[in-house]
Amino acid sequence: MAAGTVRTSISIPKELKDELDRVSSGLGITKSAIVSQLLGEGLSVISELLSAMPGSDTPSGLRRFRGKSEEVIEEKLRQFRRGQDDLFRGK
Repeated sequence: MAAGTVRTSISIPKELKDELDRVSSGLGITKSAIVSQLLGEGLSVISELLSAMPGSDTPSGLRRFRGKSEEVIEEKLRQFRRGQDDLFRGK
């Protein structure tokens, strides 16, 4: 394990795990490296989004990605992406 890294455990759908295995094997890259890279890129965008949301810094503002929370997060991400599109189109 590289210096400065920690082990963690997450639950993911079997289909996602199978795809991760396939990509890891095909590229000859560890699953940890792939997940770290993708999370690093994705989480920075989501972190910026959360920072802009009212109440995101309180325990009640934190939500798990399940049920109704999943819908709220997905809608916020759609809004964020539309805002990025408008920014780059000059609107």
